[in-house]
Amino acid sequence: MKLDSLLLPHYQRNLALNKDPEFAPKIIDHIVAVRAALKTYLPRYVVEMVTTHPVPRVVSGRFPHGTVLFADVSGFTVMSQQMSVLGKEGAEEIAWIVNSYFNAIIKIAERYGGDLIKFGGDALLVFFGGETGAHRAVTAAREMQLGMVDFRSVNTSQGTFPMGMKIGLATGHVFFASLAD
Repeated sequence: MKLDSLLLPHYQRNLALNKDPEFAPKIIDHIVAVRAALKTYLPRYVVEMVTTHPVPRVVSGRFPHGTVLFADVSGFTVMSQQMSVLGKEGAEEIAWIVNSYFNAIIKIAERYGGDLIKFGGDALLVFFGGETGAHRAVTAAREMQLGMVDFRSVNTSQGTFPMGMKIGLATGHVFFASLAD
């Protein structure tokens, strides 16, 4: 992969013309910003793997040691079924509740070095890499459970709904792959 393929068109043109020596810091800032943006959508290890060794259309993978945390909200299905009768307003209210919940949980995971791997409805999967991953995952899980106090009883326009969270942890070697497009 060539560097210029990661750049915006006006950066590509300026780089090709090579007329402005002060332009290099702007390009570096752009690449740093792209990496930071990618880390909000992809786990840290994926961003590192792809930006450190960018080889398009090649399947690659590794087996890092760490702990996977699975967190699932209980009570969400009943609440969303009740809220669905409101149509768009109900969907917006559910989205606000779920976003508030996930924002709190993700902040805790990130505080302990966890990388969000996937959302799935009312559940999420987080990876805590390295030999200390299990300790950090357990600590994060405990804090997540304590943080659920704010969500144990959710008041909505359709009533109050009880919510809970179940968490599962697994430690060992995990296979991460970069699949060809």
